[in-house]
This record gives sequence, C-alpha cells and structure tokens, in this order.
Amino acid sequence: METETGGTRWAEHNASFHDVIALAGNSPWLVAMLTNLRELSTRYITHSVLAVPDRAQRANAEHEEILRAVVAHDPGAAADAVLRHLDGTLRALRTIRQLGAPAHAACWAGDRR
Repeated sequence: METETGGTRWAEHNASFHDVIALAGNSPWLVAMLTNLRELSTRYITHSVLAVPDRAQRANAEHEEILRAVVAHDPGAAADAVLRHLDGTLRALRTIRQLGAPAHAACWAGDRR
C-alpha cells in the first residue's frame, strides 16, 4: 500500500488489509457484516485517497498502528487505533464535501443523507 499511487488500487489493498484482520477474529457473522460495510464504503474511501493529498500516507500509518496492536494482543489499543483510523477517513470525507470538489462529485451522487 505504501508504494501504490492509484486510488482504486489502494482501496483494493485497503479492503484486503481489513479482510485479513476481520478473518483473524474467526467470526463468520462479523466478517460478513464488515465485508458489507466495506463494500458500501469503498467509493468514499477511494475518493478520500484521491482528493486529500496525504490521506493514503496517513491511512497507512493508521494501519500500522492497528497491526501493531493486533500483534501485541492488545484489544483496547486495537479498538482505539481503529477508531482513529475511521475518524481520519471521516475527516477526509468532510474536507472533500466542504470543498465541494467537483472532480469527486460522483462520489456523493448516491449519498442521500
């Protein structure tokens, strides 16, 4: 992911990273739920990486933090890292929306909230 320059390809790697973490939990129900959420959010994640210049780099650092916590068997630290990661993506999406980035308007076409 650190060397990927394409937003779509980076998002595919992102999904793979999160799939590995989810599968490690050994809960088919949780994997199905997280997979569904990830599929619904892929276009937003892709646009956040394309529109916010350092988002991919920051997300990669957040992934490292999540992975370190998982490897250390520290569920509290893992949960905190995941929340910071989700917050980082949300902040990037808010930035895009506030700027009204026309190149990424298609991202919001299906968003009826």
